[in-house]
Amino acid sequence: MIPMADYTEPDYVDRRLRYFDGQFLREQDFIDEQRYHVDRERRLARVAHTPGIVEGLAVTAVPNAPKVTIAPGTAIDGLGRLLVRGDAGEPLDLTELVNSDSDVVVIVGLTYNREEAGAPQGGASPRWRENPRIVRWLEGSADAPPEDMTVRLARVTLLHPDGTAGVDPGWAPAVSGLGVRGPLSVAGLASFPGGVAGARGASGAEPAPLSVRSRLQVTGPPAFDSTTRVDLVNGSNDFGRTNLVLTGRYQDGNDGWVFGSGARNSIVFARNTAASGQAVGAIGDEQVSLQLDGGSRRLGVLTRARGNDPAVTIAQEGTVHLGSADRRANLDVEGEVDVSLDLTVLGGLASAEVGQWSTIVFSAAQTVQITIGPRSPHNVIVVRRRGGIILSASVIVPSGTEGEWIGQYTFFDPVNQTLGVMAPLFQGTPMSANAQRASLPPGSSPVVLYLEVHHVTTLEG
Repeated sequence: MIPMADYTEPDYVDRRLRYFDGQFLREQDFIDEQRYHVDRERRLARVAHTPGIVEGLAVTAVPNAPKVTIAPGTAIDGLGRLLVRGDAGEPLDLTELVNSDSDVVVIVGLTYNREEAGAPQGGASPRWRENPRIVRWLEGSADAPPEDMTVRLARVTLLHPDGTAGVDPGWAPAVSGLGVRGPLSVAGLASFPGGVAGARGASGAEPAPLSVRSRLQVTGPPAFDSTTRVDLVNGSNDFGRTNLVLTGRYQDGNDGWVFGSGARNSIVFARNTAASGQAVGAIGDEQVSLQLDGGSRRLGVLTRARGNDPAVTIAQEGTVHLGSADRRANLDVEGEVDVSLDLTVLGGLASAEVGQWSTIVFSAAQTVQITIGPRSPHNVIVVRRRGGIILSASVIVPSGTEGEWIGQYTFFDPVNQTLGVMAPLFQGTPMSANAQRASLPPGSSPVVLYLEVHHVTTLEG
């Protein structure tokens, strides 16, 4: 007795036909041949792609009717089956779901369907027709088909009382993408005109972001100028926003400064110093990192030479520290400061201590004007002249504090190594708000002018 043909599609197929001359083949052999290729096609589609729409399948409402049309297109379901819709066909009629008392929300989907086709030959149809079936169900329904079996296409609202259909423009269906479980190697240009995103849920919420569980490495071409760029471009017509967000977990004892990749949030700059042709594309030695410290919420620049001691830090309140984590001033510099051009300081040049100097370097000019800070008890100012002649230097007293300042000056000649005699800025002290001039000695050599200005404090008994 000849066994009945078995058309079932098993989960795993591990054999394919091996042909040879004179071989006797029956119908089951040809069925097995198809089984093998169908299994391999769907297996590859399932593991290498995420389910969703590949192209087409746009859903459009029929005007003034409880109907929608579904355009031709292609989708992939969670089993790796291709859902190919060859024509739009008749509109989908949703009349039976209309509620005359309230709006009704319907989800429209596409599911795999296989049926016999063609005129029977020898008592059986000679073809299989894979024609996906359009299905619909009420949003939130307990009997909604599983997402791996049915691809969601649209969210449709049937307005009461007549059931006029409207496709929700803010609800976007899942789009099929790559399902990469290991390294992704792109030899040429990779273009993502629609963006890179994960699958959307059945509710049509925003897609999950691109998730990289280990590391993402982008290597430039093997050229001398192997420029590598990562461009983040906002696609909005206007007022768009582009963000690069680095998120780390901060817990007790886990938020201190750590140089380089050990930090919770960091952008690390490294260099590859290998010889030509060696270690091409390899990650180099970490040299500088820009990272966030969790406990104090400071942004810092750390270098290999300084280790875990930041070279620059910016605090939340806006204070900047160069080589120091102290917070006594808006700008705290640990070390010398060399200013090659004009330095303007608003609000005071010193911070409560004589000996904290502000250096201002002037090029050749006839006069120099220096404004002292209204809140500083003391100002010790060093004015350097690089060359040429400065006839005089004037000190501007803050408005409203006239008569509350006294000052003196002296000169230092770096060529002759001579120090001048201390002299008051103005013969009559305290100083007034008018410009008080200190004439510099003649000569072409650079001269250093020391101005020391004190705020007068009046005690009332």
